Amino acid sequence: VHRYLRHDESNPPQLVFFENCVNMIRTMPAMIHDDLHPEDANSKVEDHAPDELRYIIQTFRDQAIPKPKTKVEQLLHSIKKQEEDFNFKYQK
Repeated sequence: VHRYLRHDESNPPQLVFFENCVNMIRTMPAMIHDDLHPEDANSKVEDHAPDELRYIIQTFRDQAIPKPKTKVEQLLHSIKKQEEDFNFKYQK
């Protein structure tokens, strides 16, 4: 969650809450770290909305963003596309 909320002057946050997301806006600032497990949140506060957010973000891992193709990869892709479009029946 931290990674999606982190931002600076050149990089906007990857996650933004709209004003109609009242439960998240209300409960997220109240989240505190657990004393025994600092990497986890204290479950004594209301944490339903932040838990749902964590579950949603976990699904993002499955959706890898393809890295941009290099010039060589772009050229090979265009050649392959031309070969796929070629009509081997020699008919118009």
